[in-house]
Amino acid sequence: MNSSALVLAPPLIVLFIAYLSKNIKYSLIGGIASAALLATQGSITQSISLVLRRFYAQTDLSKIGSFFGGPNPPEMLYICIFLTLVGIMIALITHTGGARAYSQIISRKLKSARSAERASILVSLAFLVDDYMSNLMTGCIMRPLTDKFKIPRAKFAYLIDSISTTLCIVVPFSDWAAYAVVQIQGSGIGAAHELPLILGSPFAVYLKTIPFMIYSIATLAVVLLIVNRSLSFGAMKKHEMLAQKTGDLFGGHPEHAEKITAPAGSSNSSLIDFIVPIATLIFTILVSVLISGKFYLFGGTNGLFQAIRSVGTEGVYFSLLVGSFFAIVAGFGWAFITNKNYTTANIYESIKEGVALMGPTVFILLLAWTFNSILRADLHTGVYLAKLASGTININLMPFIFFLISFVAAFATGSSWGVFAIMMPIAIPMLVALAGISGVPMANNIAMLFPTLGAIISGAIAGDHVSPVSETTVMASISAGCSLMSHVTTQLEYAWPVIFFSGLGFLSLAVIPHANNLLIMFACTTGITLIGSIATTLIRARKGKFLL
Repeated sequence: MNSSALVLAPPLIVLFIAYLSKNIKYSLIGGIASAALLATQGSITQSISLVLRRFYAQTDLSKIGSFFGGPNPPEMLYICIFLTLVGIMIALITHTGGARAYSQIISRKLKSARSAERASILVSLAFLVDDYMSNLMTGCIMRPLTDKFKIPRAKFAYLIDSISTTLCIVVPFSDWAAYAVVQIQGSGIGAAHELPLILGSPFAVYLKTIPFMIYSIATLAVVLLIVNRSLSFGAMKKHEMLAQKTGDLFGGHPEHAEKITAPAGSSNSSLIDFIVPIATLIFTILVSVLISGKFYLFGGTNGLFQAIRSVGTEGVYFSLLVGSFFAIVAGFGWAFITNKNYTTANIYESIKEGVALMGPTVFILLLAWTFNSILRADLHTGVYLAKLASGTININLMPFIFFLISFVAAFATGSSWGVFAIMMPIAIPMLVALAGISGVPMANNIAMLFPTLGAIISGAIAGDHVSPVSETTVMASISAGCSLMSHVTTQLEYAWPVIFFSGLGFLSLAVIPHANNLLIMFACTTGITLIGSIATTLIRARKGKFLL
């Protein structure tokens, strides 16, 4: 269909239904139905066929032949199986008492709600190789402790989401980094023999872009400020006051809370019951990643950094799957050997509970992916939004424009990765054309390349962070055991100043003289974003008002 403003209707319908029903499943189903009807010009039969095709495609079952390697690996299937295995691992360390033992050890060091919030941040950071893993493991380990100190579930969800969703992109060995590098390469940056638009190493370009991922940097700063200064305002303050006065951690709406298994299990458990599966998980993931990247110690030819750089998203996903599988095997094996009371019935129970735990999450993700797929492939919502940024413009405005468009697109679609895939191939040719350099230029010679890529990533992550149809937003609410809409509404108030000043930071590049000096550009964007975000947060906490 021809792109028009109508392609924005399905995301708005999702938001409207989510607001009325407080149920993400209903809102996504409504969004999928409206998007399909719009894409097929009202044909019910064609709409049903389109939805079924897109939903089936998101399972990647058609790619099952390439499961153990091939030209077209089933990445979505990897994610679904990985999440299911993580659910089983959570059930396992719960049954064996490993999570309980770990929580008890942590609890001895925790003396206040502030210390529990700090511990939640540290646990989230420890699993940043993947945002889903960071979400789920932090929820499993820390929720009983945050409950102990009467931290509302909405606050806990905000902490989980603000770390896992925003910071994975700045970790070079995460699956987010691998995906970003792939998109940078696919957008026209590469070696001479690849006939690129711009000469350069995609990984090196990604590393130089990190300083301009200012939304991630500023969000971490604001989270640390809020936790260390015990700041509270807006709807979140109401949640915190209710929790402290009445013990109600759900903001008065427990019936809408999504729940995840809490650490329990045997009172005879020890820390080793937790360490064995987690250590196996981390070790196996690292080894698998290095094998995938052809590290020389495993028969390849690449050094350590070259091996990490060479790993694609499919390699990272498969490594996560392999790691979680062996973690479960090691955990079950250890429990079977060391605990006489642990039987095959317990193994079956852990598997059943793990599948039941993650089943709804996987279904929601499939709905979100189906919705995003229709928006991207059939309605071309992202392309429509990107066209708003096209035309003859000042190159110094490119970061601001692409930040704005990327934010709107990610908020509307709930997919930061989808925005990466749409915006980068548009931005890079525009930068080359606006630069006016003959031949194939070097990456370092393209004005605004790194700030623009940083703006796309920042805008996409910001939109993803506050979108109610984002799988990471949904995952955080489930991990924290929080109502989705409670999470969205409270998080939005904390995130808006960072979004506003991130945009202002990128806009400053159009008015502040910098002569394409990366250090000056970094100082402008990051300085404005950090100072503005922190100052506004402090003022709002003092006055208790929604200023922006």
